[in-house]
Amino acid sequence: MAEKSGEPAIPESVTEKIGEPATPESVAASCPPPSYEEVMGHQTVGYAKASSPSDLPPLSYIDIMPRLLDPGNIANKVTPQFDKFSVVIQAANMWLAGNRSYAVWKCETVERKVDKGTVIVLEKMVYHEATFGFNVYIRGLRLWLTKKSNPNEPAQQLGLLNVVPKKVAVLPTHIGYGNQISLNNGIQINIGGRRRRGHTGYVTIDDPEVLQNMAVPSLNISFEGLQTTLKKLNEDIKARPLPGTILNVEATTMKTFEGLSASGDMDPDQTCWHEDGNKFKRFTQIIRVFYVIGQPANEQILMEDFVPQVTKRGDLMKPCHFETWQKVMSRVSAWIPNQQGIRIVNLQTQYIKYSEYNGEVKVASDSTDDYVTNFTDRKMLKVMRVFYVTRPGPPSPSMGHLSIRTFLPVRKSRKDFETMSETMFRITAWLKVTGMQISSVETHQFLFVETSASGVEQEKCNITSHGMSGKHFITAISVYFAYPFQEPHASYLPPVYNMYDPHKLQSSSCTIV
Repeated sequence: MAEKSGEPAIPESVTEKIGEPATPESVAASCPPPSYEEVMGHQTVGYAKASSPSDLPPLSYIDIMPRLLDPGNIANKVTPQFDKFSVVIQAANMWLAGNRSYAVWKCETVERKVDKGTVIVLEKMVYHEATFGFNVYIRGLRLWLTKKSNPNEPAQQLGLLNVVPKKVAVLPTHIGYGNQISLNNGIQINIGGRRRRGHTGYVTIDDPEVLQNMAVPSLNISFEGLQTTLKKLNEDIKARPLPGTILNVEATTMKTFEGLSASGDMDPDQTCWHEDGNKFKRFTQIIRVFYVIGQPANEQILMEDFVPQVTKRGDLMKPCHFETWQKVMSRVSAWIPNQQGIRIVNLQTQYIKYSEYNGEVKVASDSTDDYVTNFTDRKMLKVMRVFYVTRPGPPSPSMGHLSIRTFLPVRKSRKDFETMSETMFRITAWLKVTGMQISSVETHQFLFVETSASGVEQEKCNITSHGMSGKHFITAISVYFAYPFQEPHASYLPPVYNMYDPHKLQSSSCTIV
């Protein structure tokens, strides 16, 4: 990222590497603290700014967004430049240092579309993705807050570790004797004792030395899967423990390159990127580990994917049918009590590509590599990804059975939905009436379905993203609890009316017992 004239250089993130967490002192010495307007100008706490910790609603958040460095020119397809994500972490730590009465109990990466003039509308719950347009997006940090029991304790400080899957080359072969590989382009490679995997006709090479000396086409470069990446991460943090306690682990999708050639390596610290609808795009999943800086907890990270099961096999003419999202979450709820000594750090809704042929379904849940083109349709399956940690010593208490309440923004007209503040107002009212204690929370998106009264098909797990048409996406907030709840009578809650029939209340819940 180019520096602006007259401004100090932004240092390389010290949260990128294990054992080198950011501290208030290092941040202050290396980067000038953002002003109140710079930090608070891109944030909301709850559905209204709390004047004191005692006014904090049951579910409250602050959004820390990167500062604009260069406006670019979106109309002429010049992407604006924003602060790195590591600087966003620094800004969050500055805010926490100045607001010692608050603590973060959960954080997550949030994405927003950048409109013309580099305007970021955090309140907007619906955005449009142009099919063949120039779409610009930005990443920020959402901190879910709570009141500290002892405000005199040191300010909480956050660390970040970005984990990028290792590059591998998947190359076609026609001869392979011992350690000698002959590629289809005639190149001979002696890989010695290095790893060889794959089926007949292909070889997978993951040795950095070999890859560096080969001119491998971008289409033949891939990345290791999530489970392999997690396994190597755990080996690393066992040798060099994270300096603190894990707060959240998430899978974040990054655009790797655009078009048919790869130029340079992906930057996991970037916050702003564009997607040109006229070009092929490639995306890679990275693992992001947020932790609270302190004494090493020596935790290991694990992941479990709950993939919707096929309820009715298809054939060459008819597609397969899948179980509902409620059924998927019921399996998650049944799985949790049987796990001993774990602490769940994130429940993440993911949309994973899948394919089906003659009734057989293949879901790429472990893949970190994805090609996207707007010229073809994409079949996507909604998966619940559970990240959890283990640590030495006495086992952690079990979470118990899981229940979930998903809050959708109220649909006011055809493509007009209520704001984030309005949705948070309804969430606060619901939590105060029920008295439910929150275990986790998630911000995620649904594909907009115009024929649905709510604007989404909440229970449907399989969707088709049509390549030749524009799309709208709806933001929702899912709140998770460790035990079942009873939906209160509508008279105790703010009124929510179905736009198609004002006399019927609109449903926006999903209950798992």
